[in-house]
Amino acid sequence: MEIVTAKKNKLLIFVLAAALFGCLSYVIRFYNNNAHYEVQDWLINYQAGFVRRGLSGEIFLFLSNLFNVEVKLFYLIFVSAIVIYFFYLIYNFIKDVTFNLINTIIIFCPLSIFYNLFDSKSTGRKEIIVIVFLLFFINFIKKIKYKENSIYLLSISFPILILMHESVLFYLPYFFSVIFIYINEENKNKMFVLSFIFLLGISLLTYILFTYGATSEQVKIICDSIKGSVRDNCYTSGSIVELTRNLDIAYADVLDRNINGIWKGFLKITIISIIIGFLPIILASSFLYNQNQNYPNSNIIIKTFNYNLFLFLPLLPTLPLYLFTIDWGRWVHTSYIMTMIVFIFYTKENFILTNLTYKNLKNITNNINFYIKKFATVFIIIIYCAGWYMPFCCNIYIKSPLLKFYKNTTRALNKSMTTDSVIDFFK
Repeated sequence: MEIVTAKKNKLLIFVLAAALFGCLSYVIRFYNNNAHYEVQDWLINYQAGFVRRGLSGEIFLFLSNLFNVEVKLFYLIFVSAIVIYFFYLIYNFIKDVTFNLINTIIIFCPLSIFYNLFDSKSTGRKEIIVIVFLLFFINFIKKIKYKENSIYLLSISFPILILMHESVLFYLPYFFSVIFIYINEENKNKMFVLSFIFLLGISLLTYILFTYGATSEQVKIICDSIKGSVRDNCYTSGSIVELTRNLDIAYADVLDRNINGIWKGFLKITIISIIIGFLPIILASSFLYNQNQNYPNSNIIIKTFNYNLFLFLPLLPTLPLYLFTIDWGRWVHTSYIMTMIVFIFYTKENFILTNLTYKNLKNITNNINFYIKKFATVFIIIIYCAGWYMPFCCNIYIKSPLLKFYKNTTRALNKSMTTDSVIDFFK
């Protein structure tokens, strides 16, 4: 058994290391190209006054002046570090999971860990900070005795995260789906009071943030403060210019592009991707709940409500993101991976028992030839996990990594393997 586990972990390390290498190569490419959105978003700062999303850029600019180096170097260092930290945390989180068919499909769904590898433009965007913080938060809450005190960590960390990007606010319910699973008769009053105070403070900060966009003059000042780390058309294109858009303009843009306009098919493939991506975890969670209805648990939430409510309800507060932004793939990916993390957390902490399900599945498949079953399992995993993915933004078709790899390989073989063709292969 230990030998099998060691082999599984070695394979897992290899797979995650390959994904990490791919993601880091994208970050380096964005750094070299002064990418409009991927780099600019991290460099927004307060040089023109207080604006949304400016905290990270202000810190990077301070360090740039301190060490007399270009400001985008700190984008490269910070984003590379947080991507590495993400893969480190995700490995430690899933290494002791039993990788049967259903778990493998859930963990390696194209909306999950490999999404950034499949769609490079989603790599290193600011939503990674809330995903990493959820993994960190889960490790933290497991170690402390009084679980209600975890809200103090949220009170310190979430204002900082929101000052980097206000979108993380919409993923706050995932943290409460972790906290509330620990509610019992002894701590419920303190937990509810602390939660209310925290949410009141966050609501006030959110109101302030949504009143602080930027004017065209402020955009010019911010762009001038980071010259050399952004393109010459920073004043007219990129994340910094996006600060000038109010909610009415953003909503009209979504209607014109994703719903009624040139990318109206993106709505269809978003819905299809959500159904295909979330279906395995919905089915698995529902089946497990039916097997665990009589399982005793001290948690007053689970005694009163179906735990699926706390697993999937956090999806609803993310809906405004789809009304005011066009890059829906980012939000679907973030919602999926955080749902997956919470689901695995529930099973690892025995809020959900899984042994009943796997025993029943074994009874069903015992009469199937081992080799046929093994081949079919591998085939299903490859087709599901690598056969499709939802584009990051503005497309009318679901794409296939396998088909993309085949086309890129064929194109590379038909060319002389010059430096340019090697670079094209990895784009």
